[in-house]
Parts: sequence; C-alpha cells; structure tokens
Amino acid sequence: MAQTRRRPKRGSTANRSDNGDTSNGNGQRRGDRPGDARHFRMHFETKVWHDPLLKATRSTVPDPPAVVVAEAVRPEPHPPERRSVRIIAGPKPPTDPREVTRQRLYARVLAAEGRPLISSAVDEYFKEGFELPRTQEAWLQLLEHRDETKVGDAIGALRAILEEVMPERRAVLESRLRRIEELAEERSTQAAARDLRRFLNAKEAAAAAARAALRPSDDESFDEAL
Repeated sequence: MAQTRRRPKRGSTANRSDNGDTSNGNGQRRGDRPGDARHFRMHFETKVWHDPLLKATRSTVPDPPAVVVAEAVRPEPHPPERRSVRIIAGPKPPTDPREVTRQRLYARVLAAEGRPLISSAVDEYFKEGFELPRTQEAWLQLLEHRDETKVGDAIGALRAILEEVMPERRAVLESRLRRIEELAEERSTQAAARDLRRFLNAKEAAAAAARAALRPSDDESFDEAL
C-alpha cells in the first residue's frame, strides 16, 4: 500500500532551514518566483495615471507671455526755443570830413576844464565857423570863457533854454552865475548874471508850488481814509 505524502502545515518548521530561511522544498525561497516579485512591486509602488487628453491639452496651450519690466525712461528735456534777436545798428559814423572835424572840436569843448583850456577850445571851435548846439552843457561851458562878450552870449542863450526846461546842473550853474555877478568887469554882464540867477530861483519856487498843489493835504488824506 502506497504511503501518502503529507503536506506540511503552514507555519510548521518542516521546511525551515537551520539558518531560519524558509523554502518551498525545491531550493527556492518564497518571494523568488517571478509572480511574487511582480506582486510585490504592484503592491508597494505608487501608480501614476497619465491622461492622454490632459497631455494633449498641455501641449496645445501656449505659454503665458513673459512680463518684461521696463525701466522708467526719463523724457529728454526739450531744448530752449531760440528767439531771433534783432540787432539794431547804431548811427553810422559821419563820412563828411567837416562834420568829423566839428564833432572832434565839440568833444574838446565839453571835456575842457578851467578857464584857459575852455577858452582855447571854444575859440578853435568858433574859428572853424561852427556854431554851438542849443544845449545846456555847451553854453554852460561858455560861461567860463575869458571874453565877457561870449559870457554875455552864453547867459542869453541859457535864459532862452531854461524858459522851456528845468536846469540840468543847477548847482554848477548857480555857482558860475554868482561868480560872474561878483567878479565881472562889465556892469551889463553882472546884471545879466544876476537876472538869470533870480529867474532860476523864481522858476524853482513855481515848480515847488505846483508840486505842492498836486499833493493832497493831511486833512484830505484823513477824509479819504474815513
């Protein structure tokens, strides 16, 4: 009668080797079979599901445009507007030789100082046949001439000019007229200088009165303030 081979129970020590390893009786350890390895990997590894639609969608969606941060550019300053400058030419110098001579001699008369120099400059000016212009500065110089006849002419010319305008150099004119009134040899010259000086004083007093009439009084200013 054939003996029936008993299958060892699970967990028995029949198939356990001395070193504690278990085998299936054929020299193979448990878990060495290909099926067991695949089962091990499938059991412990994480599955990754790749959706083909999602992949297609990602490939068709364009990447967002890169944001470029531009540096602040300072506007270039506008160049100042160039305005056209109009140059006004001065008076042309005289080309007439006689006029050039007159201007040269007249400048000498105005620049001269002292009775000798003034008398010499005036005599040379008159010698060339020129006449003094109707200005206060020219005839004021002639008051210093050594010839009293020319001094009398200067007093008469200044009287005509000062009837229209105020004196430009009042202190100088007053001083020269007082000296002529005291030191002149001819009485007519002294009288002419005295009359012109009185005329200047009267003219100055009339001008002061006119300015005072235009200025409001203190009472009127107080009434206006109220």
